[in-house]
This record gives sequence, structure tokens and C-alpha cells, in this order.
Amino acid sequence: MLTHASRLLAIDLDYDETVSRVAFLLSGLADWCVVETVDTDGSCAQLAVAHDDPRKRALAEQMWQLYPPTADRPDLSRRLLKTGRPELVSDVSEGFLQSVAQTADHLRMLHELGLRSLLAVPLRTRGRVLGTILLANAESSKRFTEEDLEIAEDLARRAALAIDNAALHKSEQEARRRAERAAERIGRLQALTAALSRALTPTVVAEVMLGQGAVAVGADGGFVRLLTADASHLRLVATAGTSERFARSYSLVPIMSQLPDAVVFRSGVEGYFESAAELRAASSEFASLHEESGHQAVVFVPLHGFDGPIGVMALTFADARTFDGEDRELLTALADPCDQALERARLYEAERQARAAAELAIEQTTRLQRLAAELAAALTCAEVAEVVVTEGIASIDADASALQLLSADGTMLEVVCGKGSDRALIEAGWRRFPSDLRVPSGDALRTLEPVFIESNEDIREHYPDLDGYPHMRDAGAGTRARAGAHIPLIVSGQPLGVLFLGFSRARRFSEPQRSFVVALGRQCAQALKRAQLYETELEGRGRLSRLVERLHEGVVSVDARGHVEFASSTAKQMLCAASLKEGRPVPETWLGFPLADFVAALSDADQRVVEAQVASPDRARVFSLMGIPAAGSEAVLLVVTDVSASEQRRRVEREFIDNAAHELRTPLAAITSAIERLQAGAREDPERRDRFLGHIQHESARLNRLASSLLVLARAQTREAEPQREEIPVCGLLEELVSGLTLNPGIELRLDCPADLVVHSNRDLLEHAVLNLASNAARHTTSGAIGVSARLLDDDSVMLEVSDTGSGIAPEEFDRLFDRFYRGPREVRRAGFGLGLPITKEAVEAIGGRIEIDSIHGEGTTARIVLPAVDVTMEA
Repeated sequence: MLTHASRLLAIDLDYDETVSRVAFLLSGLADWCVVETVDTDGSCAQLAVAHDDPRKRALAEQMWQLYPPTADRPDLSRRLLKTGRPELVSDVSEGFLQSVAQTADHLRMLHELGLRSLLAVPLRTRGRVLGTILLANAESSKRFTEEDLEIAEDLARRAALAIDNAALHKSEQEARRRAERAAERIGRLQALTAALSRALTPTVVAEVMLGQGAVAVGADGGFVRLLTADASHLRLVATAGTSERFARSYSLVPIMSQLPDAVVFRSGVEGYFESAAELRAASSEFASLHEESGHQAVVFVPLHGFDGPIGVMALTFADARTFDGEDRELLTALADPCDQALERARLYEAERQARAAAELAIEQTTRLQRLAAELAAALTCAEVAEVVVTEGIASIDADASALQLLSADGTMLEVVCGKGSDRALIEAGWRRFPSDLRVPSGDALRTLEPVFIESNEDIREHYPDLDGYPHMRDAGAGTRARAGAHIPLIVSGQPLGVLFLGFSRARRFSEPQRSFVVALGRQCAQALKRAQLYETELEGRGRLSRLVERLHEGVVSVDARGHVEFASSTAKQMLCAASLKEGRPVPETWLGFPLADFVAALSDADQRVVEAQVASPDRARVFSLMGIPAAGSEAVLLVVTDVSASEQRRRVEREFIDNAAHELRTPLAAITSAIERLQAGAREDPERRDRFLGHIQHESARLNRLASSLLVLARAQTREAEPQREEIPVCGLLEELVSGLTLNPGIELRLDCPADLVVHSNRDLLEHAVLNLASNAARHTTSGAIGVSARLLDDDSVMLEVSDTGSGIAPEEFDRLFDRFYRGPREVRRAGFGLGLPITKEAVEAIGGRIEIDSIHGEGTTARIVLPAVDVTMEA
């Protein structure tokens, strides 16, 4: 039976089938078999009942549902789960049934089952109890024995293993399905995000949200509403799958409406309606139009921007559906990229509009600046009129323009300059006319306010008697402007005349255009009285700007509001030109320094000058910032100096002094220690005295070499005066230097140099550099050869080369070869002070040359000194 059970349990890994198969298998041992598996919290996870009589089987399943075991009345299975020990009840007594029954009806059901004998065994595998098997005899009246219990336990172990394997298989399948669903949804969200990244306007974003968003969640349609500019309504910007009547009737919804989308917008919480009935219960008005689309379920998702809610998205589904936790998480995840895309599109739209406005403002400002510059050079009324009329026509594409000045007695307006493509607008009777005439220019002069005529209808409405004036009858037909701007010219409250800009066609004057022509008139009115002062001021400002631009320091002027008045190009380079524009607030921070707070403090500062230092996080860039307080003036002056190089020099000098002090301390300590030993009695012992005197001599020589090296390094670095140069026979120099080298045994020394090669250089510095390279080669070469050579290159420069077959240099050391006091990795620390190559480099650069080093670790090193052509001569 056990073999048959194992084959039966291994048929497949379906969890539910395995539990049922266990119950069926064990039912051969008893009239009843109940298999119960439990979750980790102890609750029933699966129940399988096996009995020949379907009616009694249904009765048992009903009893388990109505009367699950309780803490005060546990059944055999619950006691077994608690103790882990099998239980055997050979004879089921009335007292046993009453101890298990929870109610009289429960007891009745137990009697109806007719239980006579019971046994319960645990489903235990891999150290865990998965559940229980309850076997019961009723009709057969057979009593269970210990032998039956052993068989049941053996079968339970096999069944537990099969159930556990099926559970693991079920978990793996469920995890795989969840992962596949998650991957599919992530792919849809990524497709949505990619599509949203290409949408630049809110409308296009909304259309993508409906198209890609519906695909991502399996929706069949929907719509998107966005908050209007005045924040009073929700405007329908995109639809999919809705009726035309819906789009017409609900194109604009008040945010205080009780429609579901408005409610969701106000609450900021998603609204889920899983059927048309739920939607109808919430809003019959909305449901009536929604049902026309043939859809059932709908979900409303609020859309949020950086500053709060910006709209709502609705997704509709053709069929009623339940939105489970995964659906709701997906819809929440869907909203995030939509929110970001809408906010990005809104910012892009705002930026585009701002850029257009800025471009227009820049264009108008440029024109006004050009006009100001031209007016500064105009010294007479005629010159001023020429400039203003020309600029007025060009600035707003007028067909004609005229400058009408008031006569000395104030009774007439006379055109001093007029031009344009349609000269009929300014000729004939309009050359000179009474200032009290009821015409637009006369009204502008009397009211001191600009008058804008945008069409013939405006003329007929405000000037019905214009055709009756004699100058109009004399001018003939077709000479009247259909649109025009009449700008009074005012200085200190007194009118000087009118600037007229005329158009042969009707046109609208935008606010920027009106502001511009008013500014044009203001500059025109003041031109004569301020021409000389303006020219003088402009020239003065130009001289100051040019002077500041020549300074190495950056100069910034900041007004009392904290806005930049002026910034030199040097200052813009130092502080980033993008954040330092005239008219804009000074940047809040600069390299982490609170610049705005620094400027604000200067406005109230009592000191004459406030200084600070600003540095990048890595201190690669260091700036000195000097602020000159306002002290009653209207501006704060900032002077910025780049002190990165000097700070770097100070750091190098400090490091040099620290390292030099450390290296000097070592031989001094050794000398001091030796002296102390001699003073302590070692001088009485000749052998010890000589040893300690030898230490003193050795360390003194080492100290002398270090001092000499530092002196050469300092002399090379100072360069206050050009090193003294002389004619140096290169071959003789090299022979002299290599003759004193101490070579390791067996090392071959090769010298190759043209006998007539001469350089004009400083002998001490060149000798020190070559000797140091040759000494390094001799010290690190234990086999092979050392080569010392010199030759003339094609560009007439000379190259001195020292090569060896020594240990070479590891690649990781190359970056630190010329660092002072660097002597290699700690594990292979070399003798010496670590000053040889730094001094060599400084010495070579001091005489105008350069040093190059190539090395292969384990094979050898080649060092080259290249002197420029100006230092090379050949003996005749």
C-alpha cells in the first residue's frame, strides 16, 4: 500500500489535486478521511473530505465551515498542531463528542456523522507541520489500533512531502505569474513614459495619456480634464470613446460641481466605480451620458502638479470589473508619469510664452536703446523728429508717421517731420491744424493721454464730425487713416506735441505695442531737453564699462532690491553668466556660498568693506569676494578676484615646508640620539664611540645632501632672475658626471655623444639634473647596462637621454613621480628623500627645457631632457 501511495502522490504537482488525492488515498484505511492544511498563522488553508456518501461528506464540510475549532474547544487536529503528537481515540464516547461540540446543533451534526473511532496524525516534513490527517470509522464500527496509527503516520509523512512539494510548485508558479504580470505592466508604463517624453503641450500629453494609458491598464476609453487658468473650471482637453454629446455638454465643468470627476479633483483621491449601477448611484446626470458610450466601469485619477491639483483623468471600461489591489497600484503608478509630463508640458508652455514675451521685450528694449543712442546724438528738433519717426514706422510696421509739435503760442499743431509709404495720411490738411480741433491728436494733447484708433468704426463713434472739417474736405477721399496711435509728448507735465503713427488698414494694438509707443513718445518728448546730458552720461557709462572690462577682477553692481544692475564679463565668467543677468535677482548661492544673504547684509553694513572667501568643494577654484556696502547709496558693489593660483601656491608651500621639516627632523633626531649616547658614557668605549661618531657623520652628510637639494629646488623655483648661462660642451659634461657614478657589479656603462655638441645653459642646474637621473639609473640597475647619450634633433633642439635595464617603475606610480618627498609605495619604500625627480624637473624647466620619462616595470627606464633650439650650438 505504501508503494502504491508513493506512486499515486507523485502523479503531478497541482496543490489542490494533491490534497484531495491524499484524502482519497487514506480513505481506504477508514470510513472518513479529513485532510486539513494550515497557513503560517494557523488558519485553515485547504480542507479535503473523503467519504463514500456525498450527503454525509457535504454535512461534514458544512460543519467545518459553521463550527471551526476554538481555543476553548479544540478538536483532535488543533491539539495535534499544538503538541505535534499523533492522537488515537479507539472508542468515541458521548463525553468526547460533548467536549468538542460548540452548540447543540453542532452536537447533532456530530451524532449524525456516527463517529465510532478516531485517529489524527500530523503532516510533518522538513521540520514543519503542514496540517493534519483525521481518520474516522463510523459505519464499519472498526476500532483503530496502534498498528493503524503507525501505518497512518507513515502515509502522512509521504503525503506531507507530496503536499509540500505541490505547495512549493504552486508558490513558484504564482511568483512567476506575478513577475510576468509585473514585467508586462512595467513595459506598458515604460512605453507610456517614452511617449509622454515626446509630448510638449498639455493637449498632446493628455492624448498620449488616453492612448498609451488605456493600453497600460486595459481600458477602452476615457477623457482628461485640466484646470483652467483662473482655477474655476475643469476643461475637457482630450477624449477617447466618449459620445459627441458628452464632449459638448461637459466641455467645461465647475470645480465645485458634484460630478464625479470634480469631486475626485477636490478630494485628491481616486474614484472607482466598478459598474454602471455604482456610477448611477453616485451621479445619475453623469451616468446618463457615460452610458451612451456603452461602457460600464470607470475610474477617476486625480492629476497633481508641483503646486497642487491640475486636473483629473478618467479611464472607462466596456465591462463591469473589480479593481483589485494590483489594479489600484498600477493606476496610481500610471498617474505619476502623467503628472510629471503634464507639469513639464505646462512649464514648457509657460517657458515658450515667457521666451516669446522676453524676445519681444528684448526686441523692444533693443529698439528703445538704439533710439536712446540716436536721440543722444540729436541736437535739434528736426534731428529728434527724424530719428523718432523712422523708428516709429519700423517698430510697429506703420504706413506713415509724423511728429506734430505745438506752436509757441500753443494754438497750432505742425508736422516737423513726416514720412511713410502712404504719405496721404500726413499730407494735405494734416500738415498744420488748430490744436483745439476735435480730432485724435487734439484730444491726446488736451487729456495728456494716448489715443488709439483701431478702425473706421472707432472714428465714426468718437469723431462723427471729422468729415466736416475744412482740412478733410481739401485732402480728398481716401486720405483718412483707418487706424492710428496718437501719443502726447510731455515733459514735466507740459505738452510739447503729438507723435502720430498711422495705418491704412484696421488693426488691434496689443498691450506690449501700446506700452512701446508710449515709451517711444516719452523718449521723444525728453530728447531735446536731455540730449546733451544723456550723451554725456552715455559716454561716461561707456568709459566706466570699458575700464571695468579691462580689470582682472569681476565687478558686479546690485541695486537696493537685490537685482543686478551691471556685471562685467569677467564677473559673469566667474559667477556663471546664466545666473548673473542685468535686471535679475542676484543668485541665492554661488559654490555653496550664500551670495544673496551676503548682498542683503551689505545694505545695512556699518563697515566700509566686507570680505569673504568662496571656494569650490574640491577647492580647485578659490575666489576672494569683496563687498562695498551701500552706506546710503542705491547700489552695492561686489569685486570678485580669482585667487585659485595663489591659494594653490600657498598650499604647495605649506606642504613643502611640512615635508621638509619632517625630513630634516629624521637626521637631526639620529644625531641627537647619538650625542646623548656619547654623553651617557659611550665616549669612554672606543668601539661604541667610533660607531656613534660614524652615525653622526652619516646623518650629517645626509642632512647636508638634503639641504643642498632644497637649495637647488628653491633656486630653480625662485626664477626671479634668469639663470646665468654659459657655453657647455655636452660630451665633456657627460663624461665628467658618469666618471663619478658607483655602479653595481657587472653593469656596463655606455656613453654616446657627438664631440662637438655645445649648449648655452646654466651648468649647475643642468649638471644637477643629469647627475640625478644617472644616479637613479645606477642605484636601480643590478644587471644589464646603463646608457647615457646626447644628440641633436631635427628641430635643432638637443636631447640628453639616460636609459637603464633596471627594475623600472610601476604604472600606478607615474602620476606621483614628480611629487616632492614621494618615495614609492610603503612596502617598497626606497632610500633617499623623495626630492630627486621634483628637483630635476624644476631645474630643467628653469633652464627652459622639459623632462620625459618612459618605463616598463621589470625591464627598465628611459629619462630624457630636451633643451630648446635656442640653447643649442655646434662647434665649428
